[in-house]
Amino acid sequence: MTHSIIRAATATLFVPYMKVSGFRFSKDYRHEVTPWKGFVYRNLDTVGANFVAWGYGIKTLWKYIW
Repeated sequence: MTHSIIRAATATLFVPYMKVSGFRFSKDYRHEVTPWKGFVYRNLDTVGANFVAWGYGIKTLWKYIW
């Protein structure tokens, strides 16, 4: 449970940058193509961050925690 809260919280920090820059996490993060992308995927909710950056709302990111 604690790990999922940390993943959602760190993803929330990245969302404003993602909205402005247009950056989205690719499948490479989920597939852990490089050690760095694997680290990011394990410690940040990349899928949830993409949903929020696309405009689906912050509730999408936090719904499975609360």
